[in-house]
Amino acid sequence: MHIATQPQSTAAAAGAAQFRHLWLELTRKCNLQCVHCYANSGPDLPISDGMTTHDWLVLLRSSRAEGCSSVQFIGGEPLIYPDLPLLLQEASSLNFEEIEVFTIRHTYHAGVGSAILEAQCKDRLVVLLAYKGAP
Repeated sequence: MHIATQPQSTAAAAGAAQFRHLWLELTRKCNLQCVHCYANSGPDLPISDGMTTHDWLVLLRSSRAEGCSSVQFIGGEPLIYPDLPLLLQEASSLNFEEIEVFTIRHTYHAGVGSAILEAQCKDRLVVLLAYKGAP
């Protein structure tokens, strides 16, 4: 997990930062094994490295309560994470201003496409595609 901060105008002098963006690395599993992969992902890795769906939901809720306004689901390949639809629904219901999924769009878990359409976050959802895959 990575947290991006941006100084607040009133709190900048005190050294405080506003919690603005959250990257959630849902899985390191990916159906490709790209040489350039920043996450060192691959097909032989487990879907989960310890964080449960409940843990991700708690993190989304607490981050939003702290003022986080943007979330990006990354991986590995986040579209193969079985509970991505639930996480998208939760991010939408929490009114995150920006909801992003960074994907290679090579393979996805059944139901993800319909979940994206039904998440009622279409006006806030950005799907970022990586086109360069494994050789």
